[in-house]
Amino acid sequence: MSDTTASTYMMFQIPIVSQDPGPQWATDVNACLTIIDAHTHSPGSGQQITPSGLNINADFDQQNNNLINIKTLRLKDQVSAITGSSPNLGCLYRVGAELFYNDGSGNQVQITTTGSVNAGAGSITGLPSGTASASFSAGTFTWASATNQFAVMNGGSFVIRETGTASPKGITLASPHLLAADYQLTMPTGLPGSTSAINVTSGGVMGTITYDSIGSSMTSTGANAISATRTRPTGTSVGAGGVAISASSGAFSTTSASPVDITNLSVTITTSGRPVFIGLTNDLSAAPQISYLEASRTGQAAQANFRLLRDGTAIAEEELDIFSQAVASVIIQIPVGSIHFIDPIAAGTYTYKMQVASGTSAITSRCYFAKLIAYEL
Repeated sequence: MSDTTASTYMMFQIPIVSQDPGPQWATDVNACLTIIDAHTHSPGSGQQITPSGLNINADFDQQNNNLINIKTLRLKDQVSAITGSSPNLGCLYRVGAELFYNDGSGNQVQITTTGSVNAGAGSITGLPSGTASASFSAGTFTWASATNQFAVMNGGSFVIRETGTASPKGITLASPHLLAADYQLTMPTGLPGSTSAINVTSGGVMGTITYDSIGSSMTSTGANAISATRTRPTGTSVGAGGVAISASSGAFSTTSASPVDITNLSVTITTSGRPVFIGLTNDLSAAPQISYLEASRTGQAAQANFRLLRDGTAIAEEELDIFSQAVASVIIQIPVGSIHFIDPIAAGTYTYKMQVASGTSAITSRCYFAKLIAYEL
């Protein structure tokens, strides 16, 4: 039969009074006292201390260890934000209904506000709200009012810049100053099949219209306005819409019976497919300048043939002729503007020139101070 009993929590060998002999009794008591001196209240080393047995009345140092396996952290409400200085740096606390944090620089950061995460000044308010979100991924910001539903953006002028380039220039989309009322512009439903103009209905719906359709639907008001403001370049060689004007023929004359070029009477014009007017005009080199076409000879008849060429091919000819049996010499003069032509030609670039031939070498043909002109009608 044992002279000792084991304790419940630390397994002391406690001497039984009147049974454990004197010297052994003292040895057992000393052993128990040694165990008591070294106990830690950990399992097997004394009874564990319950919360009711604790009286924490100063800061509780965790010795740089983690606080683990806690269900919740319940913070005592503070009257105001805790001073952001040592030893209150890096601490989490609650003021009223909101969560605060003092960072390492002493900033008192409010983490929550009225049931939501507080993003601070300049933040996006109203989030979270359902599944609405503002996100950034792969270079694109996405604004959603709900899952897979994109949100309306309401703000000031919008600047569009090239992506992927450092410090690019921008294009600003702006609302007119003092706009009378809100309105909506709706983009076209798709791209046109060819280059077209953009039009807008009175309801703000944008679409496309071909340039030919614009002309077809234009009223006289618009057509007259275009005609009144249209510019028509001039020169010896002009593009579509221009007026080709040659240099002056001067006091040109010839007795050649074969067609010869009249000095300077050549022009080049690019056309769009409308008929082309070609004619002669006074060169206006003097005020007033006398200008005429002439056929003359010593004899009873004179003839001059004025020929129009397009790209080197004769396309028209006008004859100047006089005959008289009563005189020994004849002469006929007509205004240079008496000769003109209309050439219905397809779109292209053409060179027109004037030639003249005398009926015989005894006849003198003249083109006196004229210019050749050409333009689309």
